[in-house]
Amino acid sequence: MAQIKTTVDMGNSIIHGHAICLIIFSIFGCTLYKIKNKCCVVMFGIVLGFVWIAMTATGTILSAAAIAAPIVAQGICASSTDGYLGFGSKMIINSYMCSRACPCEPIAATTMNKLNSTYFNKFNRTSDAGAGYDANGYLKMYYENDASQPTFKTFNDCWTTRLVNRQNSDGTKFFNATFTTRMNGFLKVMGAMESEFGCSGIC
Repeated sequence: MAQIKTTVDMGNSIIHGHAICLIIFSIFGCTLYKIKNKCCVVMFGIVLGFVWIAMTATGTILSAAAIAAPIVAQGICASSTDGYLGFGSKMIINSYMCSRACPCEPIAATTMNKLNSTYFNKFNRTSDAGAGYDANGYLKMYYENDASQPTFKTFNDCWTTRLVNRQNSDGTKFFNATFTTRMNGFLKVMGAMESEFGCSGIC
């Protein structure tokens, strides 16, 4: 993620550099009428031509990158369950967040109730509040009304404080080592995206 951020910053620096060059050349161009030496005018035209070619090439590359970025992001977020993002979003968060395992605070219902049932159904959830599943097999949204019980605003909080240490009745880990590694990888990727891009809407 740091490499992506560096690339974005580099692109912005190039754009700003081009803007400064254009301002300088514009000012210099306005003074040409005072220069009687035609060689200077010709040299200025040649240099300006090379600068135009360089700017056109750079602009084309940046435009292509801007067009490709949303496609790449969509591909990452729609990846199969073999990838960190697909694994985390499709297999875990939809099954645990706002459930008995990771109860949400009651105020979260205010936002959730603005979404229609069809949207919830895409993720095997229902907007109905409560524990367990509805008649259609969709997991209900569980909001903890008991102030003495813990609630979670983010899945990361629930994972790190509750789920990662969850155990079976025989004392073994509920989630095996491979599962835990992949989940930690997913949270690391999403955490990097959020901290560097504020990209809550990407995935």
